Amino acid sequence: MAEEQQEIRFSPYAEAAIEKLESEILQKYKMSLRDILTNPREYSDKPGITDSVTKMKKDVDDYFNSMKAEYAQEEASLNSELKRLDEIYKQIDLKIKDKSKELGIPYINPITIVRNAENEETIIIYENDDSVQQLIEKLVPTSVYVADISTEYKDYSIGFWLFSGPKTRVLSINPPVSPLIDIEAGHDELISGLDSVTALF
Repeated sequence: MAEEQQEIRFSPYAEAAIEKLESEILQKYKMSLRDILTNPREYSDKPGITDSVTKMKKDVDDYFNSMKAEYAQEEASLNSELKRLDEIYKQIDLKIKDKSKELGIPYINPITIVRNAENEETIIIYENDDSVQQLIEKLVPTSVYVADISTEYKDYSIGFWLFSGPKTRVLSINPPVSPLIDIEAGHDELISGLDSVTALF
């Protein structure tokens, strides 16, 4: 069985959660959390598998919620910064959309883009001002298309636009640095993985 297991790498917070919860889940459900995430078909014949995985999700939720509780004071300042960044995202995105429409340049929201980072110039900004507006006026006309590949955190967007052309350029709003974001990402990663498992059965 071990040789059939897929090689899947987890983010640091997801990996830490797996290591912390592994023995508890193994004892409660007679299943390995790591195995169920990396090789779920092994358990397709196990009675009550869907119910067990649903309960595992609750264990994962409880683990991450206890971690997030340790950063309760930081959460308020993070949410304030995310709100500020979301407002900047909306302003810049509207400008890019309007300029793209004016020039007939495709503006897209792709699921993903296969990128060559070596051929990219990345511009990271902290706020929206006249110079950023002028930069957009220069970037859009030289683009074959513009792609909004912004990231989401809760209900907030952190702006990230790719201007594809002879020279690919990326305009990015500087994201906040907080362990809460990484904790939330690890949480989402494991819950999404367990949701994918239940969808198989």
